[in-house]
Amino acid sequence: MGFPVQANLERIPDIRLRDHIVEILAVIFLLVNIVIQPAGKYGEYVLGTPRINITILNVFLLTLCLGYYLFNLKEIYHQKISPAFLLLLYLISIQIVSYPEAIGYGNEGLLPYIKTVAKSIVAYSLWYIAGRNLHSVLKFEWLPRVLLISWIFISVFTINNALSNIRNFSLIIDGHLIYLMLADTYAILALFVIHQHKNVFFKNVIYVVSIIVLVALLSRTSLYVFAFTYCLYLYRSHKFQFVIMVSMAVYLLVMFTDDLVGDRMFKILVGGKDKSAQMRRGFLREGFDQIQSNWFLGKFMGDVDIYEGRTGRYIHNILSIWRQFGIVAFGIFIVMSVRAYVKFFFGWLNNKLNDNGILLFYFATYTLAELVVARTFTSAYIWLFIAASERKVWFKDAN
Repeated sequence: MGFPVQANLERIPDIRLRDHIVEILAVIFLLVNIVIQPAGKYGEYVLGTPRINITILNVFLLTLCLGYYLFNLKEIYHQKISPAFLLLLYLISIQIVSYPEAIGYGNEGLLPYIKTVAKSIVAYSLWYIAGRNLHSVLKFEWLPRVLLISWIFISVFTINNALSNIRNFSLIIDGHLIYLMLADTYAILALFVIHQHKNVFFKNVIYVVSIIVLVALLSRTSLYVFAFTYCLYLYRSHKFQFVIMVSMAVYLLVMFTDDLVGDRMFKILVGGKDKSAQMRRGFLREGFDQIQSNWFLGKFMGDVDIYEGRTGRYIHNILSIWRQFGIVAFGIFIVMSVRAYVKFFFGWLNNKLNDNGILLFYFATYTLAELVVARTFTSAYIWLFIAASERKVWFKDAN
């Protein structure tokens, strides 16, 4: 009795594993950080499951990537150095040069510095590498299925958990400050799932369900920016549905204003005392004072110095990059990001982006808007877009 071995072998691409190591590492990094990290952190902090040290995993993946590049240095030596890579090196060098002074901030020695560079040097580099290899990563045929299954599991778990919360419709996190990470990684996961499928009904269902889940995940910025991204999608592709959805949202907001006044997720829309916003305004005032004192060079981890070793008290918007790295790095970052986004925006507006380019545009819209209004220099997601945007493969007329 024979077996259809030949038919199965024909489906396996003839590739050299060595030539695709970084692409494989990039897809592992994406899965670790947008699927395994939120599940693992929630399990660790709330359910009491064993810890999955994402920082060590990321350092290991970065080490493998750097080892591959060093091993193949002769092959990449003559390649053109990209502006984004030079900016990345500049930011990394500032953090390394700041090491002797930064470890003296507070009484914890090296720990605050390690925590910070894990979110900056390590994360910047890995999201950059993922962006450089994103076009190849999206060719993995199994990836959309894995992301969809992950999205379904996380969505069902979150909604079920929020419905069991007797206080309000929110994920039970027992006061642990992991909601920003949970919301951001979920929104990015949802965008990858949505824009790797062509079915219009499917896209709209996932957008709507994701908005409901983001309400439960308690990050207002993630919710509003994701909703804005959905509005862009509707406006570009389904203008009638866009009018209907916006009208329904306004109607529901008016009808339930009294019920929403005490809910932190909607205070920005219906009013009410907002302690989180007041605290961030305080960080902004203090950070701006420090910008005035160190406007040219900045002061990496200067906020940690002011707060005697405590992290997390930096400016919560794009000015934090100026605060940490100085006006030169900030200016280059702004020019590079805006220039790339404008190119993709007009490509999207004039229907010149291919399917993967559309995915990258919505990813850029979400991550850049978040960074501008409410995230800090430790929000590394935007580096995927910055790195990927340097290639022309996202446009329909690309050779």
